Amino acid sequence: MAVVGKTALWDFSTDAQEIIFWTRHKLKTPELDWLNTLPDKPLNIGHNITLVHGSPRDPVWEYLTDPALAKENLEHFESKFLFERSHSLSGHFRKPWDDWRVLEEMPRVGLPFN
Repeated sequence: MAVVGKTALWDFSTDAQEIIFWTRHKLKTPELDWLNTLPDKPLNIGHNITLVHGSPRDPVWEYLTDPALAKENLEHFESKFLFERSHSLSGHFRKPWDDWRVLEEMPRVGLPFN
């Protein structure tokens, strides 16, 4: 959102602002146009999959950093799978069969994602 001008730069740290400027300089018009079409809300892509940048509750500014926060967000999407990508996090959270907790899992490199 910041790269295409939908969010004020002063909302970000100095380091983030530098990255935003660098990205703006490197991307071509078609890439910027595509970024500008992305929604700022959870995106259900079908097959029981929802995509967010941050969290389903606040996909722009809130990041899922622990199981408790992930559990608070469960009511904000209905699909079976939620994929979020924020900063350098590389794990995922899932709700197991017992429905009262959230598990944090780290994918194993080179193995199928189960």
